[in-house]
Amino acid sequence: RLSKEDTELLENYRERVSVNVDTKTGILTLTSEMPDALAAAELAQLSIDFLTEYVTNYKVSKAQENFNFVQARYDEARISFDKAQEALAVFNDRNRNVVTSLAQAESQRLQNEYNLAFEVYKGLATQLEQAKIKVKEETPVFTVLEPVKVPVDKSSPKRLLVLASSLIIGFIVGACTIFLSQVISKFRIQSV
Repeated sequence: RLSKEDTELLENYRERVSVNVDTKTGILTLTSEMPDALAAAELAQLSIDFLTEYVTNYKVSKAQENFNFVQARYDEARISFDKAQEALAVFNDRNRNVVTSLAQAESQRLQNEYNLAFEVYKGLATQLEQAKIKVKEETPVFTVLEPVKVPVDKSSPKRLLVLASSLIIGFIVGACTIFLSQVISKFRIQSV
């Protein structure tokens, strides 16, 4: 939930920044308006950075979750593989010249644990690489076609439009005033 101040700030921000999307080309055009030219440029750059990060996170989130899951399983498998490898090596070092059936059975059991841990580790390593590739594939590429620049000319108010509107309104008000004053003076003359 947003507080009243946050809501007002958000509305103010929405009025100052606009984004147009060309669906055919996929080009986003971001414009910002502020009283100060430098502030408008900085607001546009911050908006571009935020929008880029938001869209990237949105597009990549599922692939990133899968990557994190596989990474955790890979780390566990690596630890398990290392333990199995160490247990097999220790057993082989201790029982070099022992030829008993019990020692051979234990060696075979440790070798099987090692092989299983290696296969799981190897499979997860493959899945981890595929997950990395998927994250890269899902990551959108943003190219700034026209960098943010500090505007030289004001975008509003349009001085020529304000001048033309003022002249037209002034002419209408002046004409109405003259017309009303003539009607009132005729009405006074006829009343007397």
